[in-house]
Amino acid sequence: MKEKGWTRVLNKMLIFSIFMLTVFTLMVRDAQAAVKVDVERIEIVGNDVLAAGKSTFYKANVTPSNATNKGVLWSVVPENSGATITTAGELKIDAKCTLNSIEVIATSKDNKEILEKKKVAINSTAIETINVLDDKGDSVLGKTITLYRTKITDNTKIDTIVTPSITWVNKNAIIDYKAYKFISSDENLVTVDQEGHIQVTGNTTGKATIKCQAIDGTKDGNDKLLTKSFIVKVIEPVEHIEITGNELVGGLNSVKYTASAFPASATNKKLVWSVYPENKGVNISKTGVLSVTKDCQIDSVNVIAKADEDSAVYTTKKVAINKAGIKAINFDDNNGNRVGKTINLYRVKVTEETPVDYKLNANITWKMDGVTGKNCPYFFSSSDERIATVDQSGYVVVTGEMPGKCTIKCVAIDGSKNQNGVVIQKSVEINVTNPLSKLELSIPDGRSKYVAKGSAIKLAVKKIADYGATPAKTLKFTSSNVSVATVDGNGVVTFKADSYSPVTITATVNDDTKVSGSIELIASNAISNIQIGDIPVHMMGSKNSTTLTVSDCPIAYQLGFNAPNPNSAMAKTVCPDLVVSSNMPEYLGATYSNGILYLWPRKELTKQNITIKISSMDGSSFSKSWLFKIKAPEEPIESKMKGENVDTIKQFTEFDASDTDENDEDIVEKKEEIIIDSTDESDENNKENFNDIEWSEEIKVEEKTSDVD
Repeated sequence: MKEKGWTRVLNKMLIFSIFMLTVFTLMVRDAQAAVKVDVERIEIVGNDVLAAGKSTFYKANVTPSNATNKGVLWSVVPENSGATITTAGELKIDAKCTLNSIEVIATSKDNKEILEKKKVAINSTAIETINVLDDKGDSVLGKTITLYRTKITDNTKIDTIVTPSITWVNKNAIIDYKAYKFISSDENLVTVDQEGHIQVTGNTTGKATIKCQAIDGTKDGNDKLLTKSFIVKVIEPVEHIEITGNELVGGLNSVKYTASAFPASATNKKLVWSVYPENKGVNISKTGVLSVTKDCQIDSVNVIAKADEDSAVYTTKKVAINKAGIKAINFDDNNGNRVGKTINLYRVKVTEETPVDYKLNANITWKMDGVTGKNCPYFFSSSDERIATVDQSGYVVVTGEMPGKCTIKCVAIDGSKNQNGVVIQKSVEINVTNPLSKLELSIPDGRSKYVAKGSAIKLAVKKIADYGATPAKTLKFTSSNVSVATVDGNGVVTFKADSYSPVTITATVNDDTKVSGSIELIASNAISNIQIGDIPVHMMGSKNSTTLTVSDCPIAYQLGFNAPNPNSAMAKTVCPDLVVSSNMPEYLGATYSNGILYLWPRKELTKQNITIKISSMDGSSFSKSWLFKIKAPEEPIESKMKGENVDTIKQFTEFDASDTDENDEDIVEKKEEIIIDSTDESDENNKENFNDIEWSEEIKVEEKTSDVD
């Protein structure tokens, strides 16, 4: 029961709200209706001319558009003179009306003081037919007049004048007022004034309809105003022309030329070809094919392309003429030799002889015997100018940017073609490689630059390239004196001479760079024997041994070569470079330097022989051994050295070869004092490392002058 009560209350409240909204809406509408908008002005729209016997409607435009009462009252002045107007605004002129004009009046129904008058002229007769003529007197009705968007020459018309040709119903009547008007369907394209002057706006291209329409009330069979029309077409004119094609044409050749009309939007791009002078052995077809006959009498011709729509727009290209065309092209070098398919050049110039450029000479065979062309009939080009460039004289230059291959072409530019219709050309491949920068020749390990007569040495060659990877190149070896030594293609040098005869061996890269490297070798006498100090020479290779006493430092022995009469390596012209070794260096150390053999008896060894081996580095088979034993000193070394600070080493110097020869009986061994710094007498490690010793003890030297037999 309570819910039903609340429902009734809500329904009553809803009904009341709707009632109040309706009342408010009606009040607003009434308030708006109570606001009146007055008419301020009237404009009459309609014909300015009307023929007797015709009628037309007029319209009254009321301002403002929201005026409360837009109604008008129509009237004419003078009244009752053959002109009447209906309440709908239709003006009728009686066929017998003799007035020249009347006034049509529209008066506001809301305010009689607001009115508008329009004077309407009256012709005594109406238009029967309309025709429109061009400036030549020809009818343009149903036709198209072509004009241009812009004026380029006097031939590109951007305007024209047309004239109406009117016939009247009463052909004897005098017409006082113009009874037609011109209308353009697109004034953005063309405009037309009432004198028939049609003008292009220049805004765009396209088509527009120009109408000549009766405005005296004359109508056609469809009860529409009599109207005649024609089309005006506005096109884009050709402003300029460009010809492309050969600069040169040879005799008996034909070349196709092309021409482009601009702008690209030009409507008619058709062109007309011609040449000047004419009838001189040079002709051109309608499609632009230029031909030179064998009877050509001129050295140049002007090729002309004109716009078909306007002959005043044209361009000319001057073309050189050779009396003969090319039959073939070949390449010759500067010596007149025919060039092969590939020319090898190098990226950089590593020697004066390294070729980084090349002169190609184009050798031309002409089509007609005894007739040549005075103009250059070919063009050089490179397929990759990062590798090599070429100028028009055929001069090829490596750029140095990168190695690789490119093609140099020489192409006929006079229209010469072979029997297959292919342009005559000649090409050669340019192969640019990274050159070797230099060669370094060296003596292999274990060998000396002194080589014994009859021995051989194989030289090591290092190829160095500063630009890119080392190219695989073969080498050519030469000897500066083949009577001293010869060398084969593998760098193996065989010696024929002795007595310190020098020879220079050169390796040259087997290409055009002429990169080379050299090394000097010396032919020496073979070593037959070696004497160690005063140890008898017969001990060399003997099974007998020499006993040395344990020493706190190495003992220096001057070596003598090739007894009898042993002398220094230089005096005997033998290899001074030797390899010395000890089979027990912990007991007897051995080393060699500058003709001196250093032996260091370190520890006692009397029950076993120690072998000292000396081998020559001259490539001969000389290698001899000496046997040694080591005995203990008479007193301990520690006792001998105790409290001493020896810093002087006495040793033999080399033989003075200038004072001796092979027949000298006496060899004088000189003495020399060598000062050696001593900082740590207790450093046993330094004593043990024989090759890098900083000796602090006194080296024992046998101080004797001996006669060698």
